[in-house]
Amino acid sequence: MRKINTGILVAILSLFFLAGCAPFAVNVQALNLKLGETAQLTTNSKESEIVWASSDSSVVAVGNNGEIMTKGIGTAKVTANNSKDKTAECMVTVSHVYATGVEITEISFEIEIGKSATLHATLLPDNVTATEIHWSSSNPAVVTVSESGEINGVNLGEASVTAADINGISASCIVTVIPLPSITAL
Repeated sequence: MRKINTGILVAILSLFFLAGCAPFAVNVQALNLKLGETAQLTTNSKESEIVWASSDSSVVAVGNNGEIMTKGIGTAKVTANNSKDKTAECMVTVSHVYATGVEITEISFEIEIGKSATLHATLLPDNVTATEIHWSSSNPAVVTVSESGEINGVNLGEASVTAADINGISASCIVTVIPLPSITAL
């Protein structure tokens, strides 16, 4: 096997680069973006006629100037083609924006036995794209809660009703079930 002098190899590659003979390439080979974000890709080509394409336009769309717009969750290959039929590519992975907090409209709530009401939860920040909320009750014998946040007072007592996102970020509301008002006169 022949030994290659690395100094000579670096010098030759440097000459190719300085002479504009560097291989056609995109400025980044991989991008990780959140749903709703955009990015700008460029090439090392001096050509103005670069044709951009996405392998999956439901994940990312790419404009004529290399601007990437996220459309859905997943991975897509963005390619740039020059006039010499050279292709460069960038793999783009788009993921959800997950909640960093949860707010419930009430900190504590009283409900009469046998009655129902609805609690509302908000995921934070405003641009969260993983929007599924799971509701639970610490004591379903006292308070039940549906997947839409509707609570029902089953028995007298107290329970904690929790709203959580898919990663377990949560907030709770203390629900107290009180007796129905008594009728004092007919």
